[in-house]
Amino acid sequence: MSKSRFPFLALSLLVGASSVEAQSFEVHGNLGRTFVDVEEWANDRIEEPSRLAWGGAGQLIFGQAGPGATQFSVEGSFQHFLTYDPSDEDEPTVSENAFAGVALARVWIGEGASFFEAGLGAAVLDRGTDPVVTGGLGKFLGGSGGRVIPIKLRLTAIFDGDTVLLPLTASIGLHFGS
Repeated sequence: MSKSRFPFLALSLLVGASSVEAQSFEVHGNLGRTFVDVEEWANDRIEEPSRLAWGGAGQLIFGQAGPGATQFSVEGSFQHFLTYDPSDEDEPTVSENAFAGVALARVWIGEGASFFEAGLGAAVLDRGTDPVVTGGLGKFLGGSGGRVIPIKLRLTAIFDGDTVLLPLTASIGLHFGS
């Protein structure tokens, strides 16, 4: 396990993206559920784990939005996946969290208010760094004072050894820029 890898990963993504000027920035909060066989993943007998997924993300977006357009982005996030009590009563409650960096493509659908996003990246969990594949749908809602509110439904696959964690989350955020 090496959480010290995440700053290097995030810095690499941002340095790579710094040669192009970002057109916009988004921040998101999310809530959902993680689908995983917790006993298989934890290699332990688990009683009633909480699979509540929650977290937040910041996303730098490059390229112009609009009907038929494709944008590219980099995203840094924190995600909580689940909480459980190990079978050994002397062991503390376990909270599984990750920091992630993802490169995404956003394809605008129809009149330009809806989009599809897909990307690849890495997540740093307590067990080490694992590959990530993510995809989802989103829509821009008009907010007050010209603000735009993006909403998303996203499924992410984190390949942690022989087990795949599948958090399905809904998010709401704020969009800044063009």
